[in-house]
Formats: sequence, C-alpha cells, structure tokens
Amino acid sequence: MKFSLSPTIKFKLVLMGCVAVVALALLSIISWNAANVVKRATNGNQVMLEQSQQLSDLRISTIEMVLAAMDSILDADEGYVYDERLEVMDNSIEALRNSQELIQLAAVRIGQPELAAEVSELTNTIDRVVRVELVQAIEARAGEEAYVDFNDDIDEFGEGLVDILADMEDELAAMQKESSIALSERVDEASLNAVSTGLVFAIALIAVLFVTGRTITEPIALLTKVMGQLAEGDLDVAIETDRRDEMGAMAAAVQVFKDNAGEKVRLEKEQHAAKLRTEEEKRRTTLEMADRFERQVKEVVDGVSSSSTEMQVTAQQMSVTAEETTRQSANVAAASDEASANVQTVAATAEELSVSIAEIGRQVNQSTRIAANAVEEAETTNDTVQGLAEAASKIGEVVTLINDIAGQTNLLALNATIEAARAGEAGKGFAVVAGEVKNLANQTAKATEDISAQVTAIQNETNDAVGAIERIRDVITEVNEIATTIATAVEQQGVSAQEIARNVQQAARGTQDVNENIESVSRAASETGTAAGQVLSASKEMSRQADGLRGEVDRFLREVRTG
Repeated sequence: MKFSLSPTIKFKLVLMGCVAVVALALLSIISWNAANVVKRATNGNQVMLEQSQQLSDLRISTIEMVLAAMDSILDADEGYVYDERLEVMDNSIEALRNSQELIQLAAVRIGQPELAAEVSELTNTIDRVVRVELVQAIEARAGEEAYVDFNDDIDEFGEGLVDILADMEDELAAMQKESSIALSERVDEASLNAVSTGLVFAIALIAVLFVTGRTITEPIALLTKVMGQLAEGDLDVAIETDRRDEMGAMAAAVQVFKDNAGEKVRLEKEQHAAKLRTEEEKRRTTLEMADRFERQVKEVVDGVSSSSTEMQVTAQQMSVTAEETTRQSANVAAASDEASANVQTVAATAEELSVSIAEIGRQVNQSTRIAANAVEEAETTNDTVQGLAEAASKIGEVVTLINDIAGQTNLLALNATIEAARAGEAGKGFAVVAGEVKNLANQTAKATEDISAQVTAIQNETNDAVGAIERIRDVITEVNEIATTIATAVEQQGVSAQEIARNVQQAARGTQDVNENIESVSRAASETGTAAGQVLSASKEMSRQADGLRGEVDRFLREVRTG
C-alpha cells in the first residue's frame, strides 16, 4: 500500500499557524491605522467644538457689554456708571483680550487669519469707547449729542465684533460637520478594509486547512485500515514506509508490529512442539514421583499411628495424676482459707485501733488549732480594746477642746452683750443674739462635762477588759501547750498502731498469696486433666485421620498413574 511523499505534519501545522498569525497581524495593523485616523479626526472635531463654544461665549459676552453700555447711556442722568455694568464691561473686554490666541487659531483654522487682527482692533476701539470715553462723558454729564455719537459708535463696533465672532463660529460649525462626515466615511472605509482583509485571509486559511487536512487524514485512514488487518491476523498485508513525515514513521512502527507478530506465530508453533515433549517427560517423571511418594507416605502414616497409640496411654496416665493433684490442692486451699480468715480478723482489729488513735490525734490537733485560734482572737480583741481606749482618750481630748471653745464663746458673748449695752437702742437686737450665744455656750459646756464623764467610765471599763483578756490569753496558751503534748503522744501511739496493722496486713497478704498459689496449682491440675483428655481425643482422631490419609493416598496414586 503506497503513501505519497510529502512535507512533515509539523511543517504543515506550523504553516497553518503562520498564515493565521500573518492574518491576525495584518488585521491588527489595519484596525490600529483606522483607530488612529478616527482618533485624529475625533480630536480635531473636539478642538473645533471647544473653539466654537468659546467663540459663542465671547459673542454673548460682547453682546452683554454692548447692552451694559447702552443701559449706562440711558441712565446717564445719574452722573455715574453702575458698578455691575462696569464689571460686565471689564469682564467682556478682558475675555476678548485673553482669547486672542484662541481667536488667532480659529481664524487660521477657517482660512481667514486676517479676522484675528480685525477682532483685536475692534476690541481696542470698543474698550476705549465704553470704558474710557463713555465713562468720562457720563461723569461729566455731557449733552445729548455726545450720547448719540456714543450710541452710534457702540452699535457699529459692537455689531462688527459680534458679526465677526458669529461668522467664525458658523465657519467652525460647518468645518466640524464636514469633518464628521469625512470621519464617518473613513470609519466605513476602514471597516470595509478590515472585513475584506479578514474575509480574504479566512478563505486562504480555510483552503490551507482543507489541503493540509486531506494530506494528513487520508494517510491516517489508510494506516488505520492496515492496522485493522494486522489486528485480524492478516500478516500478508503490504506496508510502504516511503513517506518522510510522521506518517512514514508510524508506518515503520506498524511494520515492526507486523514483523513481531510473525515472529510470535513462529515462536508459538515452536512452543507447542516443546510443550508436547515436556508433557511426555512430565508424565514419566510423575509416575516415578508417585511410586516414591507412596513409599514415603506409608512410612509416615505407620509412624503416626504408632505414636498416636503411645499418646493415648500417656494421656490416660496424665488424667489420673491431674485428678489426684486437684484433690490434694483442694485440701490445702481449705486450710489456707482458714488461716487467711484469722489473719484478716487480726488485721481488721489492728486497722480499727489505728483509725481510733488517728481520730484521737485529729481531735487533739483540732483542739490545739482551736486554742491557737483562741489565742489569736484574744490578742486581736486585746488590740481592739486597746484601740478603743486610745479612741476614748482622743474623745476626751476633743471634749476638752470643745469645752475650751465653749468658754471662749461664753466670753465673746459677754463682750458682745457689753458692747450692745453701750450701743443703746441700736444694740438691743445684737444683745438678744449675744444672750442666745451665751446660753448655747453654757449648754455646750454642760454637754461636754457629761461626755467627759462617760469617756472616763469607758476608759475604766476598757482597762478592766484589757486585764481580763490578757488573763484569758494566758490560760488559753497553757491549754494549747498541754494539748500539743497530748497530740505528740497520740501521734507516737498512732505510728505504733499503724506498724502493727501493716505487719498484720503483710501476714494476711502472705496467706492470701499462698491461697492464690494453691488455687493456681488446682487450676493447673484441672487444666492438665483437661489437656490430657484433649490429647487422648486428639490421638484417637489422629489415628482415624491416619487411616483416612492412607486411603486418600492410595486414591491419589491411582489417579496419577491412570492419568
């Protein structure tokens, strides 16, 4: 089967990719160029639109200036120009002067650069007329004839300036319209170019894909058919490997598969012949092995039967010995349980004694702590009473101070009464107040005397309480020392009782260990008896299985020998 010579598949795929990249690059260039054209045209339109808007603002500002000047002429009898009108005229003139560059650019754009000079000249003229001459005439209260001339000049110059600005604005609007139309035409042209180029490259790419696809898919289909015939076992199919692309390499690989398949068929025939020879040799060897196996197995089975008989006799003897051991272990366990019970009784008594001694020690320690707490409370109470005595002493000092103040107040009241008497009628009211103050001073002195007596009584009682508390503290301290001595003795007795209880517990654990060992011996003897029974059963089962094994071996050898 022939495969025509052709470039490699990789080359074809790269060629398709290059065509696609070139098409995309060319479309990108066309789009970029169109975008730049649109951008420049759009920027030009935007500039013309802004210039037109600014010229419109200047034109409106100029009209407002003319109207302000006309209104000032109408109100010339006032003898001055209103500030807001002056502001309008100033703003308009300044706007015209500041827009000279804009006006120059717009005049050049519309192809009439001389209009910029006319606007500049008219601006200077109308500036001189409205902001200098008109203002001076109004302030000088000029006659009607002068205002008629001003009216004509303002109309002439203002209208000329407004007309020029309007003409420039109209020209820019017309140019903007023409530019928009041209922009639309350029956009349409760029779109058409992009679509046409894209269509051309799409057709070219489709053609390349079609041709390349045919040069790839047809060889693949042919090679697939060849591989199908090989899979069905047709090894006579012809494979040509003349192509220099990947399909040629694949055909060469299929040729290798074909060669390997032929080699496999040859090897299978040789293996079949060898298998027949091997099976014959295997049969002869098997018969020899069967004879040898029969002899060896019969020897093993006979040995197993003899050993199982001996195991039965030994197992019966072990069972009798285990029963005797179990009986004797039961007697020893009973004696051990009795001894353990006695030791447990002694241990419990010793434990109760130890607990009682510990409780006594705890109660004595509790008494000691209570006595110590009582001593601390007595000392605290003593400190409190001492503080109370000190407070009572301070209260006495304060009462003495109050008594002194009351005496001083009494003297002051007496002096006030004397001074009121000297004052005559004018001092009667003051004399009454001084009398009241004197009465209060006397009452205060009497009250302080009562308080002083009570404080003295408190101090005496406090001193007696301090003495009593100190005696109580001494007694509690002595009781605390005695309780400490008792607690020490009880603690020693508790240690002794605990030692006795510990020794008894060790003895109890010893008897318990003996009991557990006896039980272990008894369980071991019982388990030995059980194991002996199991050994006896196993030996009998072994004898039975040995007989069965002998029969199975005979049957197996018959089957091997027959076939």
